Amino acid sequence: MLAARVLILPGVWYNVTAPRMDIHHLRVFVTVFRNRSFSRASEELHLTQPTVSDHVKALEEELHCRLFDRLGRSIVPTKEQMSFTAMQRSSSKKQMLSRNS
Repeated sequence: MLAARVLILPGVWYNVTAPRMDIHHLRVFVTVFRNRSFSRASEELHLTQPTVSDHVKALEEELHCRLFDRLGRSIVPTKEQMSFTAMQRSSSKKQMLSRNS
């Protein structure tokens, strides 16, 4: 059976038949992005580095794109990641505004 996919951003597909995004994956993703490091994110979240990598990998698989380019010991956000982050921030702002209304 083929998975139903929807294009949510240029180059970013979302599998609508897969389980919905896990809030923990998003929290780990944001921490990795903020620290620009899987190791520093693992320390901040009190998780092992492989667990942090697994969370990001699961999110990448769900979105069908790479969120970070791994260059040795450093990571660089991809174009898709920047689009995803912008969409996520916009969604968060809308939620905050609707709560304050």
